[in-house]
Amino acid sequence: MEGSFKIILVNASIAVVTLFFYSCNQSQGYKDRLVTSGAKMEFINHFPSHLNKQSSKLIFNLHPENNFVSDRIVTIYLEHPINDSVVSYCSKNSIATYHYQDSCNIIPFIFQKDLSFKRALDSERSYNDWLDQIEQCDQVRYPIPNFILVGDEDFANRNGISDDYNIYVLEAKGGIKYSSKYYGKINFMPEGWIHGHSKGVAISPEKQKMIYWFVLW
Repeated sequence: MEGSFKIILVNASIAVVTLFFYSCNQSQGYKDRLVTSGAKMEFINHFPSHLNKQSSKLIFNLHPENNFVSDRIVTIYLEHPINDSVVSYCSKNSIATYHYQDSCNIIPFIFQKDLSFKRALDSERSYNDWLDQIEQCDQVRYPIPNFILVGDEDFANRNGISDDYNIYVLEAKGGIKYSSKYYGKINFMPEGWIHGHSKGVAISPEKQKMIYWFVLW
């Protein structure tokens, strides 16, 4: 059977955010469907070839020009049962490993707090405090996503995942590398990361769950 899509309305009085849930009885070909929907295969080349039909959940936003409430951000998440070979690969090949609550994390749209997607404005003060905080960090930091709508039930209505997830960054590059249609005006990012993309896998041995991710801003 073909996969089915559900459009999620986020604060419908403001806008419709193009987020989709993908559930399928036929797990093959989901990457091709994503590409048909607007993704590039480079965005998801670290994702698994097939979905787990019982327990995979795919969430994505590939049309940032229509996403008025999130300043044009591309996100792709895939929740999947843990796989030991993926854990081993990420441990050996990641360029960085973080936990979400690390104080030095660089997170595009950290000010999206909940399902209403309203930014925490007092923007200048919030942004400057955050920028001062990360600029005091002496290690190189790569951006990670805010994980809205994935991960734990406790975080379902706000950004973040619990710290039992190891967030493995497999690639992170600043600047505009793809078509301009994926990018928009960005207000809240430090110098060097005004635009960019990153991808990786967040893994929780405790929950026996992985979250494949790609984010572009």
